[in-house]
Amino acid sequence: MKTDIEQLEEIRKVAYGKQQKYVRIALPFVFLAVALVIYTVILVVLDDTNPIGLLPLLFAALCIIVSIVINNIGYADKRSFKASFKSKIVQALLNDTYEKVLYKPESSINESEITESKLARKPDRFVGEDFVSGIYQNIRFRSSEVILKQRRTSSTKYGTTTTYVPYFTGRWYIFEFRKSFKEQLRVIENDFSNWGFAPSGFHKIETESIGFNNEFRIESTNQEFAFYIITPQMIESLKIIERNFKGSISFLWKKNQLHVAINDGKNAFEPKFNKPLNDENLKDIKRDIDIPKMIIDKLNLNHIKYSNEA
Repeated sequence: MKTDIEQLEEIRKVAYGKQQKYVRIALPFVFLAVALVIYTVILVVLDDTNPIGLLPLLFAALCIIVSIVINNIGYADKRSFKASFKSKIVQALLNDTYEKVLYKPESSINESEITESKLARKPDRFVGEDFVSGIYQNIRFRSSEVILKQRRTSSTKYGTTTTYVPYFTGRWYIFEFRKSFKEQLRVIENDFSNWGFAPSGFHKIETESIGFNNEFRIESTNQEFAFYIITPQMIESLKIIERNFKGSISFLWKKNQLHVAINDGKNAFEPKFNKPLNDENLKDIKRDIDIPKMIIDKLNLNHIKYSNEA
């Protein structure tokens, strides 16, 4: 893999230099567009009856279009570098960490699986990428980047405007074990924004840890099942996992699956285009790749309670 890193670093330096060159070419068009807009405002203030005064806006719009085209040309090599980085470096790191790895950068976990979990409410628009599946300690997992967006409509004197605002941006994990539970358990961090309200049949659970109760909302379809899963050791493990991430996190035990939703605004597996491709700058990538391993180890998902022998 070291050879791949060295080769990609050479590609990155050339691509980054080219991209910066095109940015410098595009900047004068941006400055000209701003100047033309200011000039138009001045003309309108001086004489708002002169229709010719709006002509500079047309040239300003043309300048913006030209700058966008130039920037897109410069970013073409960046997109190529990113694709090579994922197919070579990310794939190799995943293969070194897990068994039976399947990595599809353009795919994601099915939207229906996320919606049916009800950990987050149904989105008006769904975006997903960087699908990964693999096995660690006999536990199969799947994960992907997920962006859930809410449609917002606002009315102005010029008409109606619709925008899509993200309320979940992060990574979604699904772990599968051998035992299928009849009951369900949700553990939701209290600042987990826009989480789905508990379906009917769920009841709030209080643990003996006041601090944990203040930090998380625990809901289950059965109190005995909740305490079967949420032991004092599990509480400490969940706290450790939560401290590893910014933003908020939630968990769902359902049938033979554990869903973990991390709403931290982060886009994982992305190379730093403006920095050298070395071990230091690969630390974040390696950390993202180790997350399933860390969750499986901390929550002890290969414990006998998750097998049919329990």
